[in-house]
Amino acid sequence: MRLKAKVLALSLPLSAVFAALAAVSASRVTESILVRELGRRLTPQVEDYAARLAVPLALGREKLLLAPLQSAQEFSGAFFAEALDAQGIVAAHTNVLEKGKRREGATAQRALAASRVHFERDVTRGAQTLLISAPVWEHEEDFLLSGGPHARLGTLRLGLPLQPTLDSARRLGLSAAVMAAWFSL
Repeated sequence: MRLKAKVLALSLPLSAVFAALAAVSASRVTESILVRELGRRLTPQVEDYAARLAVPLALGREKLLLAPLQSAQEFSGAFFAEALDAQGIVAAHTNVLEKGKRREGATAQRALAASRVHFERDVTRGAQTLLISAPVWEHEEDFLLSGGPHARLGTLRLGLPLQPTLDSARRLGLSAAVMAAWFSL
C-alpha cells in the first residue's frame, strides 16, 4: 500500500505539470493559428475595400473616403478604419479627430512598405488588436491607359479587436489541459 501511495504522490504532480504545459503550449499554438487565419480570411475583403478607396484617395476627398471606411469598419467589427496617403498621413479616419496625423510607428511603416495585405498584432487603446493593412493602388483603368506600373496611392488600415479570438484560444488550451490531465492519470 505504501508503494502505491508513493507512486500516486509522484504521478499527481507530474500530471499537473504535464497538464499545465499542455495548456500553455496548446493555447499559444491555437492563438497563433487563429490570429493568422483571421487575417487570411479577411484578406479578400480588405483588398476589395482598398480598391474602393482608389478614386476618392486620388481625389483627396475625405467625404468620399468616409463611407467605404465606415462600411469596412462595420463589416469587420474593427475598432477603427483609416486611409493613409502614400506619405503615411491620415487622409480619412472613422474617428475624424485623427485626420491629418502622420503615422510614424513601426507598424505603420511596415504597412506602408508592404506591397500586399499585411497583418500583425498590436495594442490599441490597451486592447490586443490585429492591424490589417492593404495598399491602395491607382484605379486599374488609369493603369491600363498609362501602360506603366501601378502607382501606390496610400494604405487602408483596420484595427480589429483580438480579445474574442484570444479567449477562444485560451478555452481550447484549457480543454487540452483537461484532456492531458485525464489521459495522464
